[in-house]
Amino acid sequence: MKACLLSLAVLFPQFFQPAAAIEIGDVFFVSNGTGNTVISIVRHEADSVDLVAQSLKANAAEYCERYVQLKPLSAKMRECTKQNTGEPRNFKVICRTRTIITDSGSYRPSASGGPWVSVANPNWIIQGDDLYEQTCRRK
Repeated sequence: MKACLLSLAVLFPQFFQPAAAIEIGDVFFVSNGTGNTVISIVRHEADSVDLVAQSLKANAAEYCERYVQLKPLSAKMRECTKQNTGEPRNFKVICRTRTIITDSGSYRPSASGGPWVSVANPNWIIQGDDLYEQTCRRK
C-alpha cells in the first residue's frame, strides 16, 4: 500500500500540474488598447485561476507611444497616459473549459478562431488568446 501511495505522489506532479504559468508582473492584452499588468493571483483549483490586472502607467505610456505615436515627455503623451491608466479588473481563467470570465461576462473562443465571444451577448468580444495561453501553459 505504501509503495502504491508513493508512486501516486511521484506521478501526481508530472501529470496533474496546476494551471497558471502567469505570474504577478506579467502583461497580457485583451484588446487592441493598453496592456494589463497582473497585480494579484489566486489559484483555487488545479485548472482555474483568479487574477486582478490593471492598466498601469507603464502600460498606458507604451500604448500611447506605440499606437497613438506620441513623443515621450510631451504634454499630449502625459494626457494620453493619464487617460489610459485604468482601475483594477478581475479575470477568472478556467483552463479545462477554455473560458475567461471578466466583470462584463464569460467568454469562449469563437469557432472561426477569431476573438473570444461573450457567452451571453455574441456582439461582445475580447482578444482572449494572450491571457489564456499565458495562464494555462504548463511550467
